Amino acid sequence: MLLAVYLFFSFNDMQTSAQTGNSGADRGLAHAVLLVLTGYLIFYFFQNTLAKKLKLQVPSSILKILFFIMGWILLVDIICTADFWSMAVQINMSLLWILSFYFFSSYVQKQAEAICLIDRFVWVVMLFYCVSEVYYIIYMMGKYNRFPVLNLAYNIVALLPWLLINPKCNKKLVYAVTIIAVFASMKRGAIISIAAMLLIETWADSKVKKKPIKALIKISIVVLALFAAFGIADYFTNGLISTRFSLEQLESGSGRMDMWGIAIKAISERNVFSFLIGGGNGSSVALLGTGVHNEWLEFLFSFGAIGLLFYIGLIISFVKQTVSMFHRAPEYAPACCAMLVFYLIISMVSTGYGGYVGFLLFGFWGYVDGLVRKKERKPG
Repeated sequence: MLLAVYLFFSFNDMQTSAQTGNSGADRGLAHAVLLVLTGYLIFYFFQNTLAKKLKLQVPSSILKILFFIMGWILLVDIICTADFWSMAVQINMSLLWILSFYFFSSYVQKQAEAICLIDRFVWVVMLFYCVSEVYYIIYMMGKYNRFPVLNLAYNIVALLPWLLINPKCNKKLVYAVTIIAVFASMKRGAIISIAAMLLIETWADSKVKKKPIKALIKISIVVLALFAAFGIADYFTNGLISTRFSLEQLESGSGRMDMWGIAIKAISERNVFSFLIGGGNGSSVALLGTGVHNEWLEFLFSFGAIGLLFYIGLIISFVKQTVSMFHRAPEYAPACCAMLVFYLIISMVSTGYGGYVGFLLFGFWGYVDGLVRKKERKPG
């Protein structure tokens, strides 16, 4: 059921996305399906916990901070009388991140074959995104006669740590599929993310297995593979990737530097109260015509200095969870390192909390939380 609803949402999201040539399309149905997804997870919560009168577990620090962030966003939106629709969409997403964390944490603890089932879920979603990417590359090239830059790559990259969790994972296959899909997307942030993730995952794996020489060899192979993928993609796109990674393009960040400058200037002109609570949902879009494309700055702009502190708390909770894996459950540490690096990178150039990829991001941390709790309950 979850798979069907999620794929239906993803399909509607892509159908109305500017990234797929549908700028200005009505996204109402996508938001409605997202609400259905939230409703399903609420039903799961009541059916599996409250209805059975099960004792709720002490929530992890990540779940606690997610509740604080949702509460703060709601309070700020009420104070700032934010646009109702923008507020409703964001609150629904905030609640969904909490529910996705709970669902995967609870599911993996209750189902004996949970890792296998979740692995299948992730592979189906990965296949769906890869096929969709191929379709939209062909579609956009036919329509605009140019190689498109697709945000779909972020969803594919977010699935990588999920697959690495499974001890039976074929890493070579996972790496190959992800690298090909990411370079085909032309998305700079995704390319940088996958490079950093593969390197940090290889390092963490060597630290867990205590094989530094073997790790050095693996890292060298990964670097060579990435350069080879870059060269092949650059050849088939007639130098487009090289152009996108030119100094001039990197400095401008597709206009991000200008947006950040405008946002910072607007923040500096606020009074103390506005600086502390921000402008509410939709305030950055009202100023820039789009989001700030930097989650740290977005939180400061929309939810104030207090909101930014909550966000920093979320990042700290990710770091603490990742570090703790090295002694609580070392087998999950490499995947956690990869997801942490991914989140940190997209937080600088895009958004994790404020984007639909959040379902995969926060669901992953719930998945790890459940795996660790399940492991620590076993005798011995």
